[in-house]
Amino acid sequence: MGHFVTGIITTEADANEVASVIPFKYFHKINQGYVIFPLTDDLIDDRISPPLNFCFDEFTYLSKELSEMLLKASQDKYILYLETEYFGGEGCQSVIVYRNHEVVFGPAKSESGSISDALEFIGVSVDAGHHDAFQSVGLGSFRSSEELLDNA
Repeated sequence: MGHFVTGIITTEADANEVASVIPFKYFHKINQGYVIFPLTDDLIDDRISPPLNFCFDEFTYLSKELSEMLLKASQDKYILYLETEYFGGEGCQSVIVYRNHEVVFGPAKSESGSISDALEFIGVSVDAGHHDAFQSVGLGSFRSSEELLDNA
């Protein structure tokens, strides 16, 4: 089974303000007061004017243009951008966190753990019965960004 999620995470309290800065309006509530804006490559292509400059070795879809939008939206709030790509237990994950117009965590890419570390950095706690912050916040509850968008 695969896990292919690209998205932006922030607090539920900050979601509408973030949505006013970025070109993605749909977000899905996850656990502990957070939301995820699910992204797909088609959605990114449709909402950000080309040409896109891909300057991060750690990411497939994070362009300089999207990163600049996230930097702008990060005043007084954490904004976490993530990508996962797993199939049959093999793959990797990438993450970066912005706050106050700066990168404050990452960019990081690993086989596992970097997203959980970033989630804990922004305040997600590991709930009893969960392996890590990734599971606690509910990111393991869906398999793809498309699944989240289809449920909108």
